[in-house]
Amino acid sequence: MAVLSLFLYNFFFNSLFIQRLFDRDVNISLNNLMNIQNDFIKIGLPFKFTINFYFVALIVSVFSASLIYISIPKTIKIESPLIFFKELFIIFINYSAVLFGVFYIFRLFNFSRGLIILGLLAHTLSSYILIWLLRLEKYKNIRFKYLVTISVFALLISSIFLRLQNTSESVSVETIISTTTTLFTPGVVDSECFPWLGSDNFKECRTGIEFVNSTKYSKTLNNVIVFENDIYLLDVFGVVYKNSPNNIFLDVSSKAYNCVDPNGEICWEQGLFSLAFHPTGNFLLTSYPDLDNNLVVEKYFLNQDNSIIFETSEIVLKIPNSQCCHFGGNLIWSNYFQDFMLSIGDMEEPKVSLLNSEPLDTTSMRGKIILLNTDIQLFITYNSALGY
Repeated sequence: MAVLSLFLYNFFFNSLFIQRLFDRDVNISLNNLMNIQNDFIKIGLPFKFTINFYFVALIVSVFSASLIYISIPKTIKIESPLIFFKELFIIFINYSAVLFGVFYIFRLFNFSRGLIILGLLAHTLSSYILIWLLRLEKYKNIRFKYLVTISVFALLISSIFLRLQNTSESVSVETIISTTTTLFTPGVVDSECFPWLGSDNFKECRTGIEFVNSTKYSKTLNNVIVFENDIYLLDVFGVVYKNSPNNIFLDVSSKAYNCVDPNGEICWEQGLFSLAFHPTGNFLLTSYPDLDNNLVVEKYFLNQDNSIIFETSEIVLKIPNSQCCHFGGNLIWSNYFQDFMLSIGDMEEPKVSLLNSEPLDTTSMRGKIILLNTDIQLFITYNSALGY
């Protein structure tokens, strides 16, 4: 009965304690619970349940009660006053290890540190009092044998009943049952944005996307673009997929040069490089090396349903490359410059690229980032061209 009493009390205490942590900042708590939800989605749970402070309290209680029960003597042994401090320390260490371990594994961060310290101390003292009640000889009498356990159980039931009256105020999320379909979160990942100290040109944050669970694509994917909550996945061989491997949005495989070496490995520095939409959604640009080894930027206009009008394609830029690689080729739309920006590599063999002075030549586009549509193009030399 001692281990049951320890567990029931731990669950009672942790429910109050963790609920208080969750209620301190609802936004932080919701983000933490979403971390747990995403982890369960990734492992593919076949059933659905609610993730809230009860769930976290249950996990902490199982391990903390077990550790305390194993590490603390079941009978009264007072050899010296130091035993009290030793046992208090053992309870404190065990509970701290379990609490912080569960928080770390489930990625529960940014809770109030002062409240956590207060909870650690309160749990240590209250658990030790319970242990001494369980040790008292009078509870071996059949009339009092189950008194502590029944009292703790009644306390737990009362607290749960009172808390159920305010369930609408509790922070919680539901697990998602995994299926064979593609489950992903289209759109940008919210993240903190910090000023860039490099220059005054800072305008916005570059963000990415987060896949909760992905459908299997080929290993030749080399870029992911997000536009208006749709995800475009670029295959190095010249195919652009929209949201799924069954929906081909654009195919330039007949135009884009690629190669496979004698070992069957793909030449990763060639093929379809990038895709960028104009913010109006009227057209897009894509970049790739053509069959003559030129770095090409091609423009396509779009219908109102965001499908490509293929007969409107035109070549915006073509830069010859006499070597195998170092094309660059990434495209983005810049809100600051209100123009497309294209990165261009030094177009030199890897072994001699550090000796190539062309990126320092402002009359050449190689080794630069350029604006495609402005009258005066801005050239920014790569640090790599300087040998850094």
